[in-house]
Amino acid sequence: MHPAGMSPEDDVVMEGYLFKRATNAFKTWHRRWFQIKDNRLLYSHRSADVETPTVMEADLKLCLVRPAPASVERACCFELVTPTKSHLLQADSETLCNAWMRALQRTIHHLHEDDESLPPARTLAFSNDEAVSYSGPQAQSRDTLLAELRRIPGNDKCADCGADAPKWASINLGVLLCIECCGIHRSFGVQVSKVRSLTMDSLEPEQRKLMIALGNRLVNSIYLAHLPNANIVPPPPRSTSSRPVREAWIKAKYVERRFARLDTERARSSANVRAERLVRKTSKALCEFL
Repeated sequence: MHPAGMSPEDDVVMEGYLFKRATNAFKTWHRRWFQIKDNRLLYSHRSADVETPTVMEADLKLCLVRPAPASVERACCFELVTPTKSHLLQADSETLCNAWMRALQRTIHHLHEDDESLPPARTLAFSNDEAVSYSGPQAQSRDTLLAELRRIPGNDKCADCGADAPKWASINLGVLLCIECCGIHRSFGVQVSKVRSLTMDSLEPEQRKLMIALGNRLVNSIYLAHLPNANIVPPPPRSTSSRPVREAWIKAKYVERRFARLDTERARSSANVRAERLVRKTSKALCEFL
């Protein structure tokens, strides 16, 4: 362990031992020293080794982090998912597992910030018996916000595939998403969708207001205003759909806006509203005059 648990390298976000599961047929587990450094995830055999670290992921911007599937028998595991593969990792405790997930998530979010308004994660190194707690007022605030957002019409399911209990949000679109659809949103860049975890990230007051004011049902009524009743191309995904199916749908829905209400329609609708208000105002004035 480094003195005071701090890494001597300024560009290392977090480091420590993790078990990684091999991708071979035996799926064996190996203990390695991991580092989040230069927006990459690296590992080597031991912390004091002079060997050149192996690059597990060269660009964390394209990744997402989630708890390990229930089918994994080991405890304290999490998964790093990329567009082409996934890595299964195990920490020495639940606390360290949460700390690694949060450090990776904040690094990924930092890479997606246009204005770099999200501060980089704190540089940490952990031994087996060290504990870092992320509970407290902020965690309670996130739980409260998640419960509040879930009560908004349509927010009990993912806005794109309908999966139950979504825990991710697109803070510029105003919708709640499952983790699979969230990863695809992120892959299209922040110019399309800015994704946040509702269980690990804190939202700014203005972001909270936007999420509460919109919601899945309202946003879908705009982006799916011209959705055909049959023969939809590409087909809408379900919670069990593959990544290519989700990707085609999300691209058509948000990037191409293939089913959205047109700007001319919105302008016409606004004009109608203004006209109706003018008619009501004129009628009222006429009645008062008479």
